[in-house]
Amino acid sequence: MEYSENNTLVDPTLLHYSYAFCASHIHGNRPDGIGTVTEEEREQFEDIRSRLLSLLDNQIIHFRYCFPFGRPDGALKATLSLLERVLMKDITTPIPPEEMKKMVKKCLEKAALINYSQLTQYAQIEADAQAAPEKRLEDMMRLGELCIEVLQQNDEHHSEAFSWWPEMMAEHAETFLSLYTVDMDGALQVQPVDSWDSFPLFQLLNNFLRCDPHLCNGMFHKHLQDLFIPLVVRYIDLMESSIAQSIHRGFQQETWQSVKTITNNLPSVPLPKVNLPQMPSFSAPSWMGPLCDSTNGSATSEDLFWKLDALQMFVLDLHWPEPEFAKHLEQRLKLMASDMMEACVKRTKAAFDSKMQKASKATDFRVSLSVCTMFNMLMDAKKQCAKLCVLDSGQEVRPHPTSIVCSLTAQTDHKFPVLHAKPSRT
Repeated sequence: MEYSENNTLVDPTLLHYSYAFCASHIHGNRPDGIGTVTEEEREQFEDIRSRLLSLLDNQIIHFRYCFPFGRPDGALKATLSLLERVLMKDITTPIPPEEMKKMVKKCLEKAALINYSQLTQYAQIEADAQAAPEKRLEDMMRLGELCIEVLQQNDEHHSEAFSWWPEMMAEHAETFLSLYTVDMDGALQVQPVDSWDSFPLFQLLNNFLRCDPHLCNGMFHKHLQDLFIPLVVRYIDLMESSIAQSIHRGFQQETWQSVKTITNNLPSVPLPKVNLPQMPSFSAPSWMGPLCDSTNGSATSEDLFWKLDALQMFVLDLHWPEPEFAKHLEQRLKLMASDMMEACVKRTKAAFDSKMQKASKATDFRVSLSVCTMFNMLMDAKKQCAKLCVLDSGQEVRPHPTSIVCSLTAQTDHKFPVLHAKPSRT
């Protein structure tokens, strides 16, 4: 006992055998049921029992430090078994399961507070209301990564010892995360309006929580979703307005030159350095692909296709855990893409009709590059519709963009079948 109280590791099985021997003497374990115990021996036993309870309570509260990475193997489970034995009133009457559960729950609640306090000290994070919003958000990212690491270690190295009460470790994790919630909420509240820098924090926490069967859609997970639902909706609203405005301005200034032609004809001269405002990085670079798969369309259409695809990939990368809201986001983005693709195709059709009305009707008519760009844009729109306007279930939110593209394609095929002809080789 003295060695253990001085932080020397003693095999809990040895303590268990020693305590069982003392308890057998005090409570009696003889065939005839007759034994003699002095009052002094009983007082010494109660003192040992009290000290042992205090020792075991402390070891379970500090289970991450008394049994680091679950070592020695099986020691934590043996400690819990010894605690159950010490709580017994005698050697024959088992302790009620609820009493043991209540004791362990109380220890794990204290453990959550100690673990989080130790973690903030290790990360050297202090609650400073005067700190810059960027610094506080950065601290929450770093602290969130450490919290996830702690919970993963608990699950990997200590959950087996608490396998009798699997819900207890889940409650311990929720208590631990509730302490993190206080700091996280404070950091998010001071972020500027319409700032998207906090999205990586949601992705970090959500990617961990949604894969944990005990924490998915738990108390902390639901609180995290409630915090970010308005931010996601606001971001999509602004992006929808921004993309719609860019389509309108783009078609007003559209020259119907192919993007490939424009980039190939750029003069090779040094460009002046201009400080342009940068869009915040709201996701990992994995989804940021090239500007477009094809560069045969116009600048407006290619910009539209890329923005719609990037927005859908960003929302998909959030992996929203609540099915109803995730379905709502998907439907809204597909509907937005459908409306904007339809507007783009109609503007192209109007430009195409205007171009054809002014075209020469002579037999030596040549198809201009602008008409080819319009045709390429229609082909790209037809291909993009299958990706941007179709739900995961395979249903198209609206049939209009595809039907319009198909009808325009049929018209152009009828007027200019040579556009589809395979070029001859010389």
